[in-house]
Parts: sequence; structure tokens; C-alpha cells
Amino acid sequence: MTGAATGGAHVWVVKPTVPIPWPGLILDRRRLPDGSWEALVTYIERMTINQKVITTWVPYDWLRKGAQRPAGGTAYG
Repeated sequence: MTGAATGGAHVWVVKPTVPIPWPGLILDRRRLPDGSWEALVTYIERMTINQKVITTWVPYDWLRKGAQRPAGGTAYG
């Protein structure tokens, strides 16, 4: 994701090993010692019948702006 996102921004979480994007919200962000960025994101993991709400730090490479819906899946995974 290019540019600095602000808290509460809607994003799509696109994990490299998962074909379906998940909607999420950025809660915070931080710069790592190597200069890259991570975002604290809350999203619903919908891989099984038992869905989980996840809040974790993820690399910016996993995020797409909310308006730029990634291909694959639906808004609800």
C-alpha cells in the first residue's frame, strides 16, 4: 500500500498464501528499523466455518486500499 494510512482506514488484507482478500481496518501503523512499514489491522479471517476476529501487525505489502478491491472472492471473503 503506498503512502501512509491513517487509523480507521478501510483496507483489504491480502495474505500471500490465501486467495481471498479480507476486509479490515487499520488501527495504527509503525516504521520498522529497516525503513519498511507495518499496520495494526483488525480483520475477520474467514477460512473455516468458525470465523475469527484477528488484530495483528501486518506488512504494508499485504494491504490494498479499500477503494481498490482486489480480484477474487467477495467483500465478505
